[in-house]
Amino acid sequence: MNTQAARENPAADVTDGDLSPDELSIVLTALWIWRGQLGRVGTEQPIPGLATEEARNNVDEIARKLGGDPDAYFFGLDL
Repeated sequence: MNTQAARENPAADVTDGDLSPDELSIVLTALWIWRGQLGRVGTEQPIPGLATEEARNNVDEIARKLGGDPDAYFFGLDL
């Protein structure tokens, strides 16, 4: 990885590393829960900008990049 790019984007070095199956499960579970909460607060009031199809699609794309199946329940995790 380009160290200059890593300094400019601290998350860049995280995405280059491999996640263990347990770590991947944690990340995909968190994404699934976040996806379910998009656009809602505890009282289910919409959060401006998060209650959009684009926001859900972004989460699905991240899950796909991590090896999850955006069309499967819980991104296809074997719980």
